[in-house]
Amino acid sequence: MTLTAPNCPAAQSLPIEVDQKVRAIEDDNTIINSKIGECLNNVNNLCLRVLIRIAGCRNKEGMSIPQLSEAEGLTSHYVAKLTRHLRMAGFINSTPGLKGGYVLARPAREININEVLKALGGALFDQAFCKSHAGSVKLCNNSVDCSARSLWQMIQYTMDKLLDQITLHHLVNPESESSRMLEQILSVANNEVPELKT
Repeated sequence: MTLTAPNCPAAQSLPIEVDQKVRAIEDDNTIINSKIGECLNNVNNLCLRVLIRIAGCRNKEGMSIPQLSEAEGLTSHYVAKLTRHLRMAGFINSTPGLKGGYVLARPAREININEVLKALGGALFDQAFCKSHAGSVKLCNNSVDCSARSLWQMIQYTMDKLLDQITLHHLVNPESESSRMLEQILSVANNEVPELKT
């Protein structure tokens, strides 16, 4: 028996080694301390995968936790945690009843990927980071003049500019189609970035 809902993307079986890695992620409760790790961690990636799966479902009742669990190769318990994050962030709503499930809170074209990633893990570089210095002294020695801060600000600006152009709609396609659309967005973004002069 398959739990895949009608008009929703079919579940794909994962290779054993991928399945084992996913299960290991589920069991791993350690928090990655770096901000990059926090923004790009596996929980955020899995939340995004579940959100894409829900967006791809054309069934008005949406997808239930068991259906999402089967489709993504995750335990129902873990999918429940992921959908809770997405619901609390305002990206999905639950539909009532025995056949109820999860649906997008607004159209996929209106859900910006930068908004999703920041809601789940925060910005890659936040100005407040410099105020919470982890060194042995209260203030960072470079708090007044820091070229590393300039680098992180530039990376954050570039990521924001690119991710602000990508919506959930761009990701609800076969990989080849999504890749083509994302390459077009990147090509436009690359033309707008000034060349570094040394």
